[in-house]
Amino acid sequence: MLKSVHHPPNLCRGGNLPPAINFYRQGKWVDNAVLTVYDAAGNAISKININDNINRCGRDAMHCVSTLTDAEPRRAVGSWDLTDTRGRPVSPGTYLVKGVVSAGGRKERVSIIVGVR
Repeated sequence: MLKSVHHPPNLCRGGNLPPAINFYRQGKWVDNAVLTVYDAAGNAISKININDNINRCGRDAMHCVSTLTDAEPRRAVGSWDLTDTRGRPVSPGTYLVKGVVSAGGRKERVSIIVGVR
């Protein structure tokens, strides 16, 4: 389901913060999952850990909820720092992020096209 993980459109490098793409989830809690980042040639260049546990009661009690529905606000479940598996910054271009995320006993396919400039 394409709506399961969201990212901000039109990523731009620069500014005062290190570049990154944050991934968000709205709906049921996701189990641990890994998304793979592919370059335009189809090479797997990075992995992104997707985990709802970062938002459960441990760090911020305001985000501690027992159940979530589609009407609840979205929450961060992972991020990609725009580096490859060796920690080198990726080149500007188009990347495909895809994988399978389990949520509420169901598996959802995720596929997102990301532009890095």
